[in-house]
Amino acid sequence: MTNKVRVRIEGLHTVVMDVESDNVELITFGKYAKKGGKHYIKYDELDENSEKVVKNLLKISENEVELVSRGSKSSHMYFAKGKKNYSFYRTPFGEMNVAVDTYSMDFREEEDYLEVTLEYGLEVNREHVSECAVKICIEAVEE
Repeated sequence: MTNKVRVRIEGLHTVVMDVESDNVELITFGKYAKKGGKHYIKYDELDENSEKVVKNLLKISENEVELVSRGSKSSHMYFAKGKKNYSFYRTPFGEMNVAVDTYSMDFREEEDYLEVTLEYGLEVNREHVSECAVKICIEAVEE
C-alpha cells in the first residue's frame, strides 16, 4: 500500500432508551505505514464544536483496533472482539470514563485496501448509552 491513503469512517450510533440513531461519516486523507504486522494510519479531522484540528492514529491488526486522538478532544479507544475495554474521553468541557464492549470485528486486507467493521456497545461513566456499528476503509491513493 502507498504512503498516502484515503480514510473513510462510517458509523451508526443508536442511543439506548431512544428511537434516535445518528449516522456519522468522515472522509479524509492520511499517511499509512506497516510495521510488525500492524497497520498505522495517521489522519487529521476537524472538531465540529471547536473547529480545531484533532490528530488521530489508527493501529489496525487482524484481531484489534486502537484509536488514539489528540487535540481539542482526546481519547484512547481499544477494540478487540469479545472484550470490554475501559478508557477516557477528554473534551474542553471535562473528562468522561468510557467503556467499549466489542461484540464483533471483521477484518479484510487486500493489496491496496483495508476494511474493518466493528459492532460494539458504548458506556459513558458506567452507563450504557449506545449501540454502535462502524466501518473503517483505508484505500491507497496515487501520490
